[in-house]
Amino acid sequence: MPIYAKQSDARKSQGGVKGGAALKNVLRLQGEALQRQLETQHSERENLRLQVRLLERDLRQRNVESLEEEVQSLEAENRNQQAVQQEATRLLARRKKLQEAELDTATLETGNVQRKVSTPMAEIADEDDLDLARWECKRLEKRLAQARSCNCQLLQELERSRGERRPFQTEEGAEVGALMAQNDEMLARLRQDLRTAQSVEAAGAAEAAGAAAGAGSGTGSVDVLTLGPNGPAANRRWACTLDGEKSGQSGQLQEIQFWSEKKKRAMTCAMHSAFTPDPLMAAS
Repeated sequence: MPIYAKQSDARKSQGGVKGGAALKNVLRLQGEALQRQLETQHSERENLRLQVRLLERDLRQRNVESLEEEVQSLEAENRNQQAVQQEATRLLARRKKLQEAELDTATLETGNVQRKVSTPMAEIADEDDLDLARWECKRLEKRLAQARSCNCQLLQELERSRGERRPFQTEEGAEVGALMAQNDEMLARLRQDLRTAQSVEAAGAAEAAGAAAGAGSGTGSVDVLTLGPNGPAANRRWACTLDGEKSGQSGQLQEIQFWSEKKKRAMTCAMHSAFTPDPLMAAS
């Protein structure tokens, strides 16, 4: 192929490449323009929607009901005008007080700065005094806490003692009190019987000892207490009977004492749990 033909083909290929690049650039520019136009259309659409909403609100406000509501709100504002004025006056007075306090604070700070610059040793003394005052305050707080704790304990003991001394106020308490009174009466009667039996036994033993001493010495006559019509055998039977009655009375007395003490402990525990105050409530 001749060299001429080759050069013409190369020129044609270069021209085609340049034309494609230019066309691509044009298409890109057109796409960007269309994108900007689309964004503009979106903005206009949003603006139109906003205008439509505003027009709808204006239409609603022009209704009779909305106008009546607006009139009522204006009347309420007119009625509250005096309260608003009073509130404004109060706020202005408060603002004035705050400004005066701010000026006083600034004056005090200025004086403090001057005093700190002039007398640095006075500041050290003031700090020492403040530390001492803080320590005294802490110690007083501890003493106050201890006093409060002691007061709470005393109140609890007082309530507990009042609860223990408080009389029976319910039917169950009255019944238990009656039972305890009966038990005390029975205990007193059994103690009296026991003392009587012991005195009789002691008298019999003393007379028997006196009779034995008189028989051993062989002097004089001794009066013997005859307890039964049949002589010593009857006396021994009477002594055995007396011992049996005494032991039965002692057993019965011990049983009554046991149940009486048990009832008393149960009643004391019930009264203590019923009238003892809660420590948390007493502390508060």
